[in-house]
Amino acid sequence: MSEDITVRHVDTDAIPEELMKVVQPIVFKWQSAALRVAAAHDPRVKEKWTKGSEEELLSKRFAQIPDEAKVRGEAKADALLRTASFRKRSQSVLGIDATEPAAILPAAPMIKMTEPELRNLRNFVTTLLPAAQAPAPAGAVVHDKIALQFIRVACIDETNGWFGTEAGSDEISIGGVRFDTDGRTAEIGSVDLGGNWDDGDVRDFKPPKSIFSYSLRGGLTFPRAVFATLVLVERDGGGMEKIIDEVVKKIAAEVKTSLAALLGAAIGGAAGGPVGVLIGLAVGYAVDKLVAWLGSLWEDIAFIPRTIEVQVPSRTSTFSGSLTMPSTVVRFRGPGEYACRYQWVLS
Repeated sequence: MSEDITVRHVDTDAIPEELMKVVQPIVFKWQSAALRVAAAHDPRVKEKWTKGSEEELLSKRFAQIPDEAKVRGEAKADALLRTASFRKRSQSVLGIDATEPAAILPAAPMIKMTEPELRNLRNFVTTLLPAAQAPAPAGAVVHDKIALQFIRVACIDETNGWFGTEAGSDEISIGGVRFDTDGRTAEIGSVDLGGNWDDGDVRDFKPPKSIFSYSLRGGLTFPRAVFATLVLVERDGGGMEKIIDEVVKKIAAEVKTSLAALLGAAIGGAAGGPVGVLIGLAVGYAVDKLVAWLGSLWEDIAFIPRTIEVQVPSRTSTFSGSLTMPSTVVRFRGPGEYACRYQWVLS
């Protein structure tokens, strides 16, 4: 009999110190880019950033925030960039003086890890992946895909506006990125969750609202884990959700490339199996830290992302004999709070 499918919400602050160490250069590079964008703010002159750079992408979002928030963000960034500690850290981590306007941020460097650190990561990841399953008995039902569905959304506290007061009814959407332990990454396209949300509103989706589906066919390995890093945004008419999706996708690709190169040989599998688990956790951590940084520096109003992991032992596995998981709730907090009740469904 196949082992049951399990689901958990990932606490990205609880990932191993060794994994944080690997991801920190990537996080710091994006934080530096956000500082540089804010410090370059000049309503009279539009800054021209290198095409495809972190600054170019983040500047699209910075352009959308109110002028008052831009001015405060510029002041915060100027003050931080003038500190000796920031200049020293940028030299140490990135090998450049990121306070220089003409500087071009390089790719985040690979971190060297000691054998004890690698051993700790190996020990950690073995506690997360379920054991390999015996072949399915003849006649067992094989499933083709698993889908994440929202069945209800509750507005606990509608979005606070740029100045700390409720800014009118919310219009929200959700998107993000998914990653599996075979090393495959895909964007979770923005899904509209509706408008005119106010405090206390509760809406049931009938039929359930599909967030994304994942094919269980093909691939390299079972058991398999799938990580979904979800970002809830309050749509502001300026395409905020598309920009956030682009940022998340770019960070995910960078984390995947860095960790696969660094840990593939040492942990096992270029981007699959154990390394895939670590990449899924690291993506969630990096996105969380950047969104929180933007909230502090720019007073941005994105919600803190949430990462959900589903572990599938085999294509014959179920939710204790059912094709549908008992529903549970994930909460998104930030400038407001939404509770989203969801389920995973096999087919």
